[in-house]
Amino acid sequence: MSGDGPSAEALRAWICAHPDRANLRDLARAFDIRDPGGRRLLKEVLRQSRRERTAAAPHSDSRVVVAEVIRVTRDGDLVAKPSVRSASGSAEIILNRAAPRRRAGRHASSVGDRVLVRVDTAHGSSATGHIMARLPGRRETFVGVIVPNLGGDLRVEDCAAKPDTTHRFQASETVGIGDVVYCASPRGAGGQAQILERIGPLDDPRCIPAMVAARHEIPTHFDADAEREAAACGPPTDHGRTDLTGLPFVTIDGDDARDFDDAVAAAAGPEGGFRIHVAIADVAHYVRPGGALDQAAQMRGNSVYFPGHVLPMLPANLSNGWCSLVPHRERGAIVAELDIGPRGELVRAAFTRALICSRARLTYEALDEAARHDAPIPGIDREDVAALYGAYRVLRAARDRRGALDLSSAEHRITLDPATGEPDSIAAVRHLDSHRLIEEFMVLANTAVARHLARHEVPFLYRVHGEPRSTSLRSLQDDLRALTGRWRTMTGRANTRRFNDVLEGARGARNEEAVHLAVLRAQTQAEYSPENIGHFGLGLQCYTHFTSPIRRYSDLSVHRSLLATLGTERQASAGEDELWALGRDLSSSERRAVAAEREACQRYASRFLQRMSAASLHGRIVSVERFGAFVRLDENGIEGLLPMSGLGEGYFRFDARTRQISSERTGETFRPGDAITVRLADTDPIRGRVAFYRVRETGSL
Repeated sequence: MSGDGPSAEALRAWICAHPDRANLRDLARAFDIRDPGGRRLLKEVLRQSRRERTAAAPHSDSRVVVAEVIRVTRDGDLVAKPSVRSASGSAEIILNRAAPRRRAGRHASSVGDRVLVRVDTAHGSSATGHIMARLPGRRETFVGVIVPNLGGDLRVEDCAAKPDTTHRFQASETVGIGDVVYCASPRGAGGQAQILERIGPLDDPRCIPAMVAARHEIPTHFDADAEREAAACGPPTDHGRTDLTGLPFVTIDGDDARDFDDAVAAAAGPEGGFRIHVAIADVAHYVRPGGALDQAAQMRGNSVYFPGHVLPMLPANLSNGWCSLVPHRERGAIVAELDIGPRGELVRAAFTRALICSRARLTYEALDEAARHDAPIPGIDREDVAALYGAYRVLRAARDRRGALDLSSAEHRITLDPATGEPDSIAAVRHLDSHRLIEEFMVLANTAVARHLARHEVPFLYRVHGEPRSTSLRSLQDDLRALTGRWRTMTGRANTRRFNDVLEGARGARNEEAVHLAVLRAQTQAEYSPENIGHFGLGLQCYTHFTSPIRRYSDLSVHRSLLATLGTERQASAGEDELWALGRDLSSSERRAVAAEREACQRYASRFLQRMSAASLHGRIVSVERFGAFVRLDENGIEGLLPMSGLGEGYFRFDARTRQISSERTGETFRPGDAITVRLADTDPIRGRVAFYRVRETGSL
C-alpha cells in the first residue's frame, strides 16, 4: 500500500458498518484499490474481520460511508456527498471541523477529496459526521494502442477518445507499434501515461475479448482462493433433496451454449390446464455467502458473452460442470412446480430442493423442427413435446391478453474461425416458437418466485421496469409523426397496448425498424431494486430474476432468499441499505456487460467488412443525426455511419422536426427506413467503427 492508502483500521470500520458487503469487490471499489499489495491487505483484513464478526458490530446510532467533499459552508464546515446513497440516507453530510486523527504525512481534507466518514444518525434529519480517513483519489485508466508519432517517437492513442488523441508514455521495451495496452491516465499537463499491462496486438482478432474486457473493467481471471473453492466442489448430495430424476426434464438452448442452468418438463392437467416443472441449477449449494466464490461472483455481477468467448461469473468447474444441467447426469436443482389454468393463470406454485437428471440437450432449431413435423427426438417422448408446446400456447395467449410489450430486435450471430479467431460469417438469428416457449416458462417461474417471496415478506431484489417518462412519450410522439406522417397522441398514462398498436401498424413497412427503435428509446431501463414498482414491459406487478444463477448474481441472491423460506438455508441478514446498494451495483454491472458485448460485436463486424470485396452493399437507414445517417446492411445486419460528407456533393441539412437529411442542391431526402446503396469508406480498427459512402443508382459517386 502507498502512504496515502487506507489503514487497516479504516477498512475494519467500513466492514463493521457494512457487514453484508464485507467482500473483496465492494471494499476494492469503495477504496479504489487495484494494486496487488492493496488487495492482499484487503484479503487479510477480511479474514480477520470474519473471525471478529460478532465483536465488530457497529454502534447502533452511527454508520460509516465513503463520501466526496463537495463544498465548504460559510461557517467553514465541509459538506460531503455519499458515494452510494441509501433509500433512507441523507443526500449530504456536514462534517465536524475537528481535525481527524491521522498518520504523519496526511493532509487535511478539502473539496474534491474522497473520505471515509462516520455519520452520526442520532441528531434529527440533518446528517453530521466526522472524517475517519482520507482515501486515495481514483486512478483514471484507459485502453490504448501504440502508434508512431510524426516526430519519430511512439505515442499511445486512446481507444475511447477522438481520433489522434495520443499521450506520451513512460518508455517500455515490452511494447511496440500496434500493441493494445492498458494504461493509467497522465496526471496534469504534460504528464505521461503509465503502461500497466500489454494486452496483445491490435491486428490479432483473438485480442478483442481481452481488449474489451479491459476497457470496461471486467475481470478475466479468478483468484486462487475462488479457484480452490471451485475445484473442491463435487456431486450434489441427495440429503434433504426430493428425487425428481423420473421427470422428463430437457434443456433447450442455442447450439453454441456451454452452460445449462435451466431444464423444463410439462404434462397436461385437468380442464385444459398444464403442470410445468422448471428446474434451475442449485448454485447456492456450492457458492456460500461470504466465501471466495461468492466474492468473485458478486464482483462480476454477471457473465459476459462475446462471439466465441465468455467471461463467466463462476469458474468453469461450476458453470460448465457441477452447476450445468447436462444430460444423463444427476444434478442438484431448485424446482418450481407450477400449475396453470386453461387461460394461463398461475393457480398453484410449489418449490423444492431436488435431484434431477436431464434426458436430452435440445437446440431451439431441433425442437422446433420436431414439433412442426411431429418427428421423434432421442430421449424424449412425443407426448412430452406436445405438452411443452401446449403449455406454451396457453401462456402465450395469456401474455397477449395482458398486453405485454411486443418489442423484438434483429439479432445476428457472429461465427469465428476457430484457428485464427477471424469472423467467418454474420447471420440473422431466427426467433422460433421454441425460443418463445423457454421465455414464457422462465417468466412464469420468475413471477411465481417473486409472489412467493413477497407473501413471506422476505427482503429480495425485484426485477423492475418503470413506466416511460412523460418527456420520453412526447419525444416518441414527435418521432412517430416524422416517421409515419400520422399524428399519434402518446401523452398521458403509458399503456403497453398503445405501443403494441404502433408496432403492429408498422409491421412490413419500410420504416418498421425505425419505429421499433423509437418505441424502444422511449422505454426506461429495467433494473434491480428492493422496492417493487412492477414490470411495465411484461405487464406484471410482481417479478424477479430467479432462472439464471450461473450467470447472474441477482438470481443467486433470490435463490438464497427462496431457500430460507423453505427452511433449507439460513436467512441472510441483508439490511435495507445493503440491498439497495447491491441492486445498484448489479444494475450497473448489467449495463456494463451490455455495452461490452455490443462493442465486441462491433469490432468483429468491422474486421468482417475489412475482408469483404463487394463493390456495393445494400442497406437501409435506421436513424439520422446531425452528423449523418446510420445504415444497417441487409445481408448481415452490420451497422455503420454514413457521414454527411459521404452523401454526395453539396450541402446537406438535418431537420430535427421531420427527422430527415436533405440536399440543398438536389432536394434529395434521406429518412429512416429508406433503402440505400453504400460502399465501405473506412474502418477504424482502434475504435472498431465502420464508415460508408453512398453509391448512386448509376454506380457513379
